[in-house]
Parts: sequence; C-alpha cells; structure tokens
Amino acid sequence: MDRSQRSDLTAALGVRSNRDPKTAELRDPKTIFLEMDEDGNGRLDREEFGIGLEMSGVDLTNEEVDIVWNSLDEDGGGDLDADELVTKLEVQFEKVQANERGDQAQT
Repeated sequence: MDRSQRSDLTAALGVRSNRDPKTAELRDPKTIFLEMDEDGNGRLDREEFGIGLEMSGVDLTNEEVDIVWNSLDEDGGGDLDADELVTKLEVQFEKVQANERGDQAQT
C-alpha cells in the first residue's frame, strides 16, 4: 500500500469514526478518544484503538488497522495520546462538515 492509499484509508477512518454508528450524527473527536480509552489512562494502545474502531462501526482488516495506527502514531511511541488522535480526527471532522455544508447549499 503506497502513501496515497494510506492517506485515503486514514481519511476514510476519520469520516467513519466521526459518525455515531447508530444515528450517523457527527461526534466530537474528544468523545471518540474517551470512548476508546478503556483503561482511562489518557493514552490508547493498539488494542484499544482496534476495539474502539469496531465499536464505532469501522470495519477494517487487522492489516488496515495497523496501517492507520502507524500513520497516526507519528512519534512511534506505541500509543496515542489525546492530542495525536483528536487533532487528526478534528481535521477530518471539519472536512465532513464543510462537505455537508456544500451539499446542502447545492440542494
């Protein structure tokens, strides 16, 4: 998988994980992080991240989760703090909102 495909996968993750799987409403990125942080230590490990994706209705293979994980864990520390994940999700959240505003304006 090349860099562009990894970027597309990460973007798709951001869009899907920002939506409530039951209502399709956009959710706050910090809320998403807190839901994934099962042990409440303020950091996500790879296992929490994978479980959190499943709970958010994001259906990825283990390989895809690893690719997304590695693209988000920029410092290579093996875990994600709130800033690392929330910043990435907020960018996607803003893109989704901008797209929705554009779609509404066209109708």
